[in-house]
Amino acid sequence: EGRIAAVILDLMMPEMDGYEVMRHISRDGRRRNIPVLVTTGETDIESERKCLEAGAWDFVAKPIEMRILASKIKQWLDPEKVKKEHRETNSNSKAKTELPPIGDLDIEYSLGLLGSEDLFWSVLGDYYRVIEKKAALIKKLEEEEDWPAYTIQVHALKSASKQIGALSLSDRAADMEKAGNERNSARIHENTDAMLIQYRAYLDILAEYFPEEQETDEFKEDVTWDVLTQLFENMRIALDDLDMDEMEEVAVELKKYNYRDAEKELLEKLLTAVEELDVDSCEEIMSEWEGKN
Repeated sequence: EGRIAAVILDLMMPEMDGYEVMRHISRDGRRRNIPVLVTTGETDIESERKCLEAGAWDFVAKPIEMRILASKIKQWLDPEKVKKEHRETNSNSKAKTELPPIGDLDIEYSLGLLGSEDLFWSVLGDYYRVIEKKAALIKKLEEEEDWPAYTIQVHALKSASKQIGALSLSDRAADMEKAGNERNSARIHENTDAMLIQYRAYLDILAEYFPEEQETDEFKEDVTWDVLTQLFENMRIALDDLDMDEMEEVAVELKKYNYRDAEKELLEKLLTAVEELDVDSCEEIMSEWEGKN
């Protein structure tokens, strides 16, 4: 329990929105004293009032600038819980070289938000890895006319694209978010495909910068049940602690192995649940996997 120092919360999330999460935290006596920082593009007085009533401690405006987020964290956390971490970086890494032009990305704008080249490459890699999956999900939601879920996903695309400097795509996603909030199905159907074409174009643009993501299973070692058991144990510890870094570390380890066809679908589901920080789904998927062995 003591591992959770603060909660940084987006108001627009699937399943349970930010207001509901804040109300749950406020009702939980064990977590009532955990600072809750809300990230939002809504900065009007009424929105702030609703957030404060639900349990927010403070606000961070979008697009998020890392220096401002760090300042807010320092403001609300016990000083003993805040420390600078100095990491060794490879002198031959991308972060130590002059950044090349990358498509239409406004890299200077992105660095202004993120604060470092190391973080830029990390965020860009995360963005690249989920393009196809996220694009397919947005298209599916459009076809099903599930406008609440569609709006949440294009909201996320708007924010993620702005963070890497894909400003034109971010503006397009913002327009679709507005249409989703208005339930303007005609406008959504008319413009979603063009938005997704622009989104998927980054697959080719970014591929050369992340060649490791294109590795095949040919040279991977077959996973053993002993390895999976240990990785599942590590994942459960991370889930109990809500340790996002450790969850991602376990996900990276899982991807190092080759899997039988029957297990590949479960792996993809688990990796998706980790990316979405869906703790309950992670546990359900691991339990299902264990039940098949």
